[in-house]
Amino acid sequence: MPKPRRSKGSGTVRQLASGRFQAIMVHDGQRQARTFETKAGAQGWLNSQRQDITDGVWTPTPAAGGRAPTFADYAPQWLARRDLKPRTRHDYQALLDAYLTPVWADVRLDRISVEDVEQWHAGLLPDAPTQRAHVYSLLRTILTTAYQKDIIPANPCRVPGAGSAKRASTTEIPTVAQVAALATAMPSTKYRLMVLMAAWCGLRYGELTELRGADIIDGRVKVSRAVSRVGGQYVVGDTKSEAGVRTVAVPSFIRDELDDFAAGVAAGALLFPSSRGHSHMAPSAFYKVFYPARDSVGLPDLRFHDLRHFQGTMYAQTGATLAEIQGRLGHSTVQAAMRYQGIAQGRDAELTERMAALASQ
Repeated sequence: MPKPRRSKGSGTVRQLASGRFQAIMVHDGQRQARTFETKAGAQGWLNSQRQDITDGVWTPTPAAGGRAPTFADYAPQWLARRDLKPRTRHDYQALLDAYLTPVWADVRLDRISVEDVEQWHAGLLPDAPTQRAHVYSLLRTILTTAYQKDIIPANPCRVPGAGSAKRASTTEIPTVAQVAALATAMPSTKYRLMVLMAAWCGLRYGELTELRGADIIDGRVKVSRAVSRVGGQYVVGDTKSEAGVRTVAVPSFIRDELDDFAAGVAAGALLFPSSRGHSHMAPSAFYKVFYPARDSVGLPDLRFHDLRHFQGTMYAQTGATLAEIQGRLGHSTVQAAMRYQGIAQGRDAELTERMAALASQ
């Protein structure tokens, strides 16, 4: 008696909107899908699945039934598996709790459509563009991972420009004279040095407020840690990226004042502590003196982080290379350093005219 002919399954390949190719195998009522960069890769996988069916060894994965998890099931797993700094993890959880899970909790990931995302985004935080961009970016990142894991056939987050937000006002980089005036307007040496080190050494706030006495060595600042506030608690950890670990030379006009100040601080004590003298300085405490000082010198829109942009610009104007700017500011990518070289190159016409004036003398 002849053996019954075994089905080879129903296999298809389709190109997704992303340009990738999805191979789908259906056999005995079960569905298996994988996504590939090339059509040849997708077709090769289908051929291997057909061979497994022919050999009687085909076993679908648990997800082969085609039922994707709900957002509420998937998002916590996604967050738990990410290698994140404590502050970032805390912020992501807050965004999930406030804006994403309440909307998408019971929705299967493969049922979230492009239209659903567009409609949701249209009504999301219209008066808070920066927060709106952060929330959208988080949803997009979660669904990108689901797409990469073949849980969904494509990422439905396709709102142009939704992951970025422009500031309501554009702050111009302060001048050298304005930075000097701002530092002078600060009420004590501690606050004055914080302004000068942000402006002339490019340190971030979290790096400054975690500096210890031992980090000031022979006119240089060793940056190897940063502090952040997470859930009301201060958490000391690594710098923003591996590139943030660096040693920064201090300009000569700051060096003596910094050395004298650091001489009175124990090696393991905070260089710029809170008013209590032993704990980290809260940003709100610093802003209580920073805001009045900036207003008094005519810089009402200046953010503390803008002083770091000042440093990048000044360093670029000295002729520093991209690698040197990247190293001084602790940037992990060269793209961040490129903005400062662009600003410096913008002075070409001005410098050319100055040169011409010298030639005419």
